[in-house]
Amino acid sequence: MNKFLSILSKSNISFNWETIRIGINRKFLDNKDIIDYAIDYLAKHPDENNKLIIALAAAEISDENIPNLLDKIINLKTTKLNRENEERKWRYAILKDLSNRYKNKKSENEIYPQLMEIDSIGQDFGCPADMQPLIYYLSSPNDPPLLGIEGLRNRFEEFVKKEKKELREIN
Repeated sequence: MNKFLSILSKSNISFNWETIRIGINRKFLDNKDIIDYAIDYLAKHPDENNKLIIALAAAEISDENIPNLLDKIINLKTTKLNRENEERKWRYAILKDLSNRYKNKKSENEIYPQLMEIDSIGQDFGCPADMQPLIYYLSSPNDPPLLGIEGLRNRFEEFVKKEKKELREIN
């Protein structure tokens, strides 16, 4: 399984074809991952008779039509809010994985790389306003005071918990 799909699966947040499309757009996934997802989907839904999903599962990795099949499955009738929620799922899963990887780190030297990764993830997702307090050089004077690197880390952990709760309420 693709690293990013694995991270998404471990996050315990539901995902769907639209989530997969966003993964493709963000270059987290490739054609092989779409085909694997389609095969897995059909295995979990044996009564599925959608010809597009079946065609996707049977496609060759080099098939240039795969993104078009995926778009037809999604039917491109998704709303901006749905797309934003699917983007948040990816962001949450990646941040949760980051949180888990640094969970037992205690010293500032061990925590600092995590803060750099948070910054990078924030940039990858277009510096969303809700992430700015997590990025050390974007914190505004209106944000609660921090107690150094550990304060940023605590703010990050609270953000991840809040994001999980909100995403579960959406789904």
